[in-house]
Amino acid sequence: MSQHPNSFSEFIRSRHSARAFLPDPIPAAVIEQVLIDAQSAPSNSNTQPWNVHLVGGTALQDLSAALIAEFDKNGINPDFTIDYGQGVHPQRSQALAAKMYGLLGIAREDKEARTEFVRENLRFFGAPHGFALHSPNGRPYPRCL
Repeated sequence: MSQHPNSFSEFIRSRHSARAFLPDPIPAAVIEQVLIDAQSAPSNSNTQPWNVHLVGGTALQDLSAALIAEFDKNGINPDFTIDYGQGVHPQRSQALAAKMYGLLGIAREDKEARTEFVRENLRFFGAPHGFALHSPNGRPYPRCL
């Protein structure tokens, strides 16, 4: 048991979701160490059932352009449900969206600005590298690094 009982709480409360990245590439040794550390993540029967595909540079730009073209043609198609059902969950989602868009100065009725913000997701928020984590029975879930 840790001698610092608040360490987990402090760690969880200090996390955030980045919405902008510096353009500086991350050294290959750092990326390799992150992936080595990720192999220690818990998984069913310690099978580590995923594959990681890392992209950067022109490949990342090409992937981003393809994702944006698909979005512009067919809209968003998440690989997870965004149906929060009844009760407090839809209210929480709406409150978070109102707060986030409000901080960004994007009015609820400004559909183009809201759509452009979604496109920033597909640009990996300017990250120099992106990765897709694939699981055997699922679709890839892109992330920034």
